Amino acid sequence: MSYVLQDIRDGDWIYINLVSLQQCWNQMKSANDPMYVEFIARLRAARKDKNITQSDLALALNRPQSYVSKVETCERRIDVVGTALWCSVLGIEIVSVLPCSLNQFK
Repeated sequence: MSYVLQDIRDGDWIYINLVSLQQCWNQMKSANDPMYVEFIARLRAARKDKNITQSDLALALNRPQSYVSKVETCERRIDVVGTALWCSVLGIEIVSVLPCSLNQFK
């Protein structure tokens, strides 16, 4: 099952196989799982590589800055849809932040 999301940056369309991505998420059982920690590190690195502050990202996501901070410190888990939106704001593909061990999605 594929879903189409409109890219909130410039109106382009993103095709995401959410079932496959949900299976990936299910493999990462907790916020302390090494794959989840790597995933979050990649999200944080992507934000920093784009020179976007937590506050700027939060504003684009229509969330408080504390939400971004808690996700980036593994205090709060992020779901598939939240990750898709996060990546859309950063202008990156969601597969670029998946852990190396899940390279079947790349």
